[in-house]
Amino acid sequence: MVVKSAAEMSVSWCKNFIKLNIPNLSGNTVTISNIYLRDNSQEPSSFNKISQQRIHSTNNIDIDIQPITVDVIENDDVTCHELTGKNEGAIRVVWSDKHESKFDFDWIRENVMRKQRETRVKKITWSSDGMSGGKVSLPYKEVMDSVDALRQFYRNIWQFGICLLTGAPLDPEGSMSLARHVGAIMHSREYFEGQKQFYEISNTNKHEDFDIAYTNAYLGLHTDNPDFEQPGSLVTLQPVQPAEKGGHSTLVDSFRAAEVLRRMDPHAFRILSTWPVNHRLQNYMCVTPIIELHDPLLSSYIDYGTVVKRVKFSEMNRSPWQPMIAQHDMKGIRLFLGAANSIIFSL
Repeated sequence: MVVKSAAEMSVSWCKNFIKLNIPNLSGNTVTISNIYLRDNSQEPSSFNKISQQRIHSTNNIDIDIQPITVDVIENDDVTCHELTGKNEGAIRVVWSDKHESKFDFDWIRENVMRKQRETRVKKITWSSDGMSGGKVSLPYKEVMDSVDALRQFYRNIWQFGICLLTGAPLDPEGSMSLARHVGAIMHSREYFEGQKQFYEISNTNKHEDFDIAYTNAYLGLHTDNPDFEQPGSLVTLQPVQPAEKGGHSTLVDSFRAAEVLRRMDPHAFRILSTWPVNHRLQNYMCVTPIIELHDPLLSSYIDYGTVVKRVKFSEMNRSPWQPMIAQHDMKGIRLFLGAANSIIFSL
């Protein structure tokens, strides 16, 4: 069945789907499942627009729900008019369970059309052969002032896991301003213990008095805060006082190293991605595999570009392995680190 409005917008429906054609939205036909629309009804009996909460159970909806009538109508929602500046219309559906729903075209565009067209930017694993600091560099000021530069910053972080900012101010507030600008701040453990808000690294700190990470000791390849159940997803490193000599930092794509390990030695990869390892620092402790993987069911729906979700590895914070897997772990770790191809830069 097809119904046309005066604005030449049309809607048709069948047993499982409603198809909507909106000429002023690129002329595309949008196909929406009946159960999806009924489950997302915006009417007061199903959805509280003030609290933005659903107030019905999906389980109570007939899986074979069908529309009885579907009409293209003028949208009389004043709030929608104020947001869009115009009346774009809506569809009104009367369902086989006698419930009536109305969906304005702005809602359909945001929740259906955008998601159908959306393409996720895939992660790109890298090695030193194909990566340089200049490839992922952006001016600090542009990231703070420009929406386009900020978008590129997020893209660098998502695709490569790194972004180098040039021209940043040489004071801690520079990092704080950036952190507030790009996301929510996860405070350090020292902050929660009533001490400092930053991790401060100095060549004057002695190993016996400080966490070794706060000294100038060589740390080797590692990830930060493996003793946290949920470590911060983004770490900023900033030189308040650049080193007169040395000061080199080494970055490695751990996702690439894990993927190389998976191809080189599937058994070692399975060990590192399934057997739990205890990372701890003082009273903080977290037990997880070194390589954490995406849920297979979720990965089948979302193409992440890699099976690896997170890598937690720090020789400094690792407790002893279980004896039965020590030999396999040692082999896997050596292969894993051997697969790590790094880039080196100076802060």
